[in-house]
Amino acid sequence: MRSWLSTCSFSGSQLAISECHALAHPCVFALPPRPSPQDYKGEIAYLKAKVDAGADFIITQMFFDVEVFLQFVRDCRAAGIAVPIMPGLMLIQSYPGFKRMTNFCKSRVPDYILAELEAVKDADDKVREAGIKIGAAMCKALMAAGVKGLHLYTLNLEFVTYGVLRELGLYREFPEGTALEHH
Repeated sequence: MRSWLSTCSFSGSQLAISECHALAHPCVFALPPRPSPQDYKGEIAYLKAKVDAGADFIITQMFFDVEVFLQFVRDCRAAGIAVPIMPGLMLIQSYPGFKRMTNFCKSRVPDYILAELEAVKDADDKVREAGIKIGAAMCKALMAAGVKGLHLYTLNLEFVTYGVLRELGLYREFPEGTALEHH
């Protein structure tokens, strides 16, 4: 039996629906609202088909507008999707990386985030500080809205991730020389 970690799937993949039946804890990938209402309705219908095929939970693509995520959840619930929906949050590590990923994923970014990042885009340390502030604020807003879990896209970079976790009171230091056991 394969691990659920290998099952996140992109919209449009028929394989994702058929594979949900064979997995212990399948997860499916969802996109936030698109500019076209027809595309969005189709995405919700396709997501419902994946859930009906056996997905246990959903992780969204990255987003930067908390209200977009909350509306997406309301729309999923209205469509009969009852599994947990976990928000996917890309933490801002660098300005070029942020621009590249938001353009690639066609993510909506609120003006206040763009303005904050534009003001510090040439100072990597200031961009990371802004990334911590923005990421922590989004996490706090989501948790205040009742979201029970967060999926952080860290891109294998720990500085901003640890900063956000510290801001949320979720970071714990381990004594020097100790290691977490992996099973």
